Amino acid sequence: MRTGYLPGETLEVHYSLGLPALGDKPWFADGRVRTFAYQENHRFSDCYLSGSMTCVDCHDPHSQAYRDIWGRPLSDRLADGQCTDCHASKADNVAAHTHHPAGSAGSRCVACHMPYLQHPERGTALRFARSDHTIPIPRPAFDARLGVESACRQCHRDQSVEQLERSARSWWGEFKPHPRLVAAVAGLSDTTSLSAAVRRLLRPEVHHPLAQVQALGELWERYLRPDMSQLDGEAISRLERLAVREDLDVQALALATLHLSAGDRTGVRRFLARTLDRLGDREPLIRSRWKVALAFLGDAWRERGEVRTAVTAYQRALEVAPDDPAVLANMGLAYAGAGNWAEAVATYRKSLSLDPRQPLTLVNLGLALEAQSDPAGARTAYERALAADPAEAVAMLNLGNLYFRQGNAERATELYRHAIAANASLAPAHFNLARVYALAGRLVEAKAEVEWGLAFEPESADGRAMLAEVERLERR
Repeated sequence: MRTGYLPGETLEVHYSLGLPALGDKPWFADGRVRTFAYQENHRFSDCYLSGSMTCVDCHDPHSQAYRDIWGRPLSDRLADGQCTDCHASKADNVAAHTHHPAGSAGSRCVACHMPYLQHPERGTALRFARSDHTIPIPRPAFDARLGVESACRQCHRDQSVEQLERSARSWWGEFKPHPRLVAAVAGLSDTTSLSAAVRRLLRPEVHHPLAQVQALGELWERYLRPDMSQLDGEAISRLERLAVREDLDVQALALATLHLSAGDRTGVRRFLARTLDRLGDREPLIRSRWKVALAFLGDAWRERGEVRTAVTAYQRALEVAPDDPAVLANMGLAYAGAGNWAEAVATYRKSLSLDPRQPLTLVNLGLALEAQSDPAGARTAYERALAADPAEAVAMLNLGNLYFRQGNAERATELYRHAIAANASLAPAHFNLARVYALAGRLVEAKAEVEWGLAFEPESADGRAMLAEVERLERR
């Protein structure tokens, strides 16, 4: 939420632990890692939600060693003492609970409840697994549906999922149901109606902050639009109850949901204003999250080409955080995507008046000015971007393009080379440098640059066409 955190400062001013659930969706419905995460999914565990377990119950923050809840050092990181301090009965007859011989690897608490899971976003070529901090119970069939390698499967690869499921149920009986919101998120489908989703996902009486965030996120990404007449009084009431929850992320997302989906209603506007008035010291923390959430939706709609809807989301974000330069910069991108260059230029300039040191916004201003047939203004914008960040490769690339179109191939070549030196993976810089070389008859160098560009963007149609043309010229 803000850079520059120093130890001892209020963490919530600088970081949100819930908002990462939007967009990238790092966790499955039950909290297991879906893409990449660290240990935030501990907040899905019963040990945290129903007990009192926090990070320092197991991890000594000073020695980095492992300890039990009384602060006593454990013999190793897999020792059962972290669990049996609270679940004492399980230590009386280990084999009866684990169905593995006492002292074996399979009888340790963490073997079933904190198995190491590979983070999917890292692929499988390199091992990158972390202990599962949701502290789940083994559910072989459910895990398989998610694509998660269950604790049982990690050791018993010779057995099918069905066999593992039967064994688990014969040993421990009917599985404990998932928390209500977790089950609701897991059970959503493409055919779930808005009214059904509202009933399942908006549950203000449930205490599960991260699941609340995920549920609101699903509502956002599947159903939410500006000023929705379909939201009835019951849905508004549930959102208003969520909007006074203690968790910062839940409260901010509920307020943002009301603001976007029903912000045209007088009663909702009054509720939002009244809630803001009562926030006290929490107001800046809520406003920052509220703004980020609305801007996230604006970005999502902009990337899908829904410019009008995106601009509405950005405008609502600016109502919460007036004159926010980042929101204005992205609103400028939305206008540019629609070819509304005048609005794009005006919005970029307003953003830059609030924060002049935005190299990429200056680059985007330059592109918009070029679209308005103002090469002098564009050149100034690109040069300002390089003054703000001399290593900004995209500014070098676009300034090089400007010189190339003006017939100054020598200056363009110099800028393309500088762009590649600053960011060798910038494929358009390789392609454009290759074009300059080809026009000068330097075909060997041109081919090498095209091949470098295709190494970074192998699917580039322009790059493949350029390579074919260079090879044709070589054969002449």
